[in-house]
Amino acid sequence: MNRFSIFIFFIAILALVSSACSPSKNIGTQGADTYSENIAQNRITYTDSLESVMDGSEVNTSIRPNPETPVVNPNLNTQYDINEPLDEFLEKVSERNAESNTYQGFTVQVYTGSSREKANEAKNMVYNLMPDASPTISFDPPNYKVKVGEFTDRLEAQPTYTTLKGNFPVVLIVPERFNVTKED
Repeated sequence: MNRFSIFIFFIAILALVSSACSPSKNIGTQGADTYSENIAQNRITYTDSLESVMDGSEVNTSIRPNPETPVVNPNLNTQYDINEPLDEFLEKVSERNAESNTYQGFTVQVYTGSSREKANEAKNMVYNLMPDASPTISFDPPNYKVKVGEFTDRLEAQPTYTTLKGNFPVVLIVPERFNVTKED
């Protein structure tokens, strides 16, 4: 009987604690909780050629404004304008890429390890699976890497990856820089 009264006491304490922790007021979105703001002054407005037709005024048919041309609000002060620094940065990147004669792309890596024999086996296996492919072996001490293809983006590398992934334990699409070859 003593255990039963202790059990009932703990249940009562638990009920009191849980009722004290629950919120006592329901929070709604009515009354003083509403919010409104007029941001019409910051919106981009578009010229509309149909506007003049609708109010009956005469329209110059030789010059029609494009309804998709934005009219920039001159009163809008942009404190964090990054156009000029971004243009300068992109120009520097373009100059660096032109000097280095390389481009950023992707390749499919099918083997990485310290064994040259296994690298050659992986290369031969790629030739058997994809006769048109040209796998290459590169040595980055202490590892040999077998890579297949030069792709400009991951999506272009995906079919090669899908073909090879079932035949090798680890197949990865990895980023790599390739030399630009000039065609005559």
